[in-house]
Amino acid sequence: MNQFRKDFLRDNFVVIENAFCRKLAVEWVTNFNQINGIEIDNPSTWPEGGAKMYPSNQQMHMSDFSPLAYQVICDFLGGENQIETRSMKVSDGFNINFNVGADQDWQPPGPESTGYHKDGWFFKHFLDSPEQALLVLLIWSDTEPRSGGTFFVPDSVDFIIKFLHEHPEGINHTYNWNRFSEHCKDFRELTASAGDIVILHPFMLHARSNNPSGRIRYMNNKCISLWEPFNFSRPDNNYNVIEEKIRCMVGDKIENFQITSPRVCTPDKSRLEITEKE
Repeated sequence: MNQFRKDFLRDNFVVIENAFCRKLAVEWVTNFNQINGIEIDNPSTWPEGGAKMYPSNQQMHMSDFSPLAYQVICDFLGGENQIETRSMKVSDGFNINFNVGADQDWQPPGPESTGYHKDGWFFKHFLDSPEQALLVLLIWSDTEPRSGGTFFVPDSVDFIIKFLHEHPEGINHTYNWNRFSEHCKDFRELTASAGDIVILHPFMLHARSNNPSGRIRYMNNKCISLWEPFNFSRPDNNYNVIEEKIRCMVGDKIENFQITSPRVCTPDKSRLEITEKE
């Protein structure tokens, strides 16, 4: 566990290879395709638009789905009792990239790419927001280069930590997070194998990429939530990885951090509607 923690604190993400059973991935994807009438070798059965998110048909607790990823997540966040129960469920509610931008020239990740964002459309964003403690990507199909793998920006985390620290009043989820990519230098394309799990810092900018490969990319992303906000001044100094990272970036003054407006969150994680006052 210590190596995963060190890697995450250094890189703002970690890849757990072979985290869940490849056979299970094949079974769930096959069942999903049958339910939705999708034939992987017949693009005429693919929906228009190139990408789509689907509701789930089956679920499993993370501890059964991937004991290793479960242990890593619990270690990162201070134990299972700190983690909102429902956020530890894994489902086949896939986020699928069929053929986004297949008719365009493929461009590598960079500051000129569009659509970079910070996840969390169901709450107002504060530095200590518990609603999104980790962003966990479950890889259900082999994702080779230029095949719709998520673009992500590891060094964006530092900029967003500083920004949220400067705005204790909170930031609406509709904010133009993409603007931070202009200052970043570390742009990556996610490539992985079915059965891998990728854990990203919750402040990580990421974006959808084009998929001209002719192969469907099956993935879903999990929002791991906490029961309570992050705490940057723990008497026992037993900080989770997000608290430790933020303390490292901000310094001692982080201990006096307090939000200055009410938290806002939808109870069912549906999209938060923004009013003019907000």
